[in-house]
Amino acid sequence: MKKSLKLLCLIFGIVLTIACFVACEEEPHEHAWDNGTVTKEATCSEEGTKLFTCAGCEETKEEKIDKIAHTERDVSVILPTCTLPGLTAGKECSVCNATIVAQEYMPKLGHDLDEDNFCTRCSYELYTEGLIFTTSGGGNNYTVTGYEGTAKDVIVPTTYNGLPVVAIADEAFKGNEVIETIVIPESIKSIGKSAFYECDSLKEIELPSTITVIEEKTFYKCKNLDRITLLGEVTAIGESAFEWCENLAEITIPGSITEIEEKIFSLCTSLKRINLGYGIREIGPSAFERLTALREINIPSSVTHIERNCFEQCTSIRDIVIPEGTSSIGDRCFDGCVSLSHIDIATTVTSLGSQVFMNCIS
Repeated sequence: MKKSLKLLCLIFGIVLTIACFVACEEEPHEHAWDNGTVTKEATCSEEGTKLFTCAGCEETKEEKIDKIAHTERDVSVILPTCTLPGLTAGKECSVCNATIVAQEYMPKLGHDLDEDNFCTRCSYELYTEGLIFTTSGGGNNYTVTGYEGTAKDVIVPTTYNGLPVVAIADEAFKGNEVIETIVIPESIKSIGKSAFYECDSLKEIELPSTITVIEEKTFYKCKNLDRITLLGEVTAIGESAFEWCENLAEITIPGSITEIEEKIFSLCTSLKRINLGYGIREIGPSAFERLTALREINIPSSVTHIERNCFEQCTSIRDIVIPEGTSSIGDRCFDGCVSLSHIDIATTVTSLGSQVFMNCIS
């Protein structure tokens, strides 16, 4: 009896369900949606979803949930430097890193150089690309050993790779046809032999006070060199140091030099005036040979010896005074001085070489 009752109830439930379904199909009704269930949370980068169910028929629908607002985070300004560009301040989302306020580009500043070629904002020192540096002093400093650049105006730095630049090597710029001017810093203590040998385009050079010796043939045949400045107490100038500098017009030899070596200014055909400082004791052979534009020279009383061919073929010189204290004048000293018309020779001169005034037709 109980089993039959249960079976009847089951059948009744099925029939009722079917009847309700048919009724819903045949007779549409207004859905009564519940509050919905979030199936996907919304973020600041993606929309979310929410599922709703009808209480009457259990039909479902899905709706989108709008993205949430970004969580702003400040992006710091990056200030430009001499060599690197910068960025203005901006904003981004701390959750998804999306850009909210874009940073703007700020160009690099470039170096602000002072009169010594150092940047006032950073440690940079201007120097010319193409200079060749070689370690010296047991790896504690650098020497300039060559130049492969194309710049006409060359600047040698005081430091390179954090180490001092202390010297210019023998023949470092020999035969260079590009350089017109060169700046040498106070860190340079020596310039080697023939360092600027036959630098045909070199016009101007200033030697720092740290240079005390100008080696032999340092500026040999620098035909366009018209100005050289000696800032320090140069104590020696080597043989032929300025020989054949055809454009050099005037030079002052300081009294710190005691001896003028052989052919120092030979063939400097534009040299009109030479100032010799007191302290020079000896003027070497052919020191001023063939200075065809030379019109005057003061020989200080410190000079004791004037060697052979010293003023040979100085065709424009007219007057010369050999001061008291000079004891000897070498062979052919004034040979070919065709304009020489007057010479005073001190009573201290006890030795005159042969042919001292040969071809002095005036």
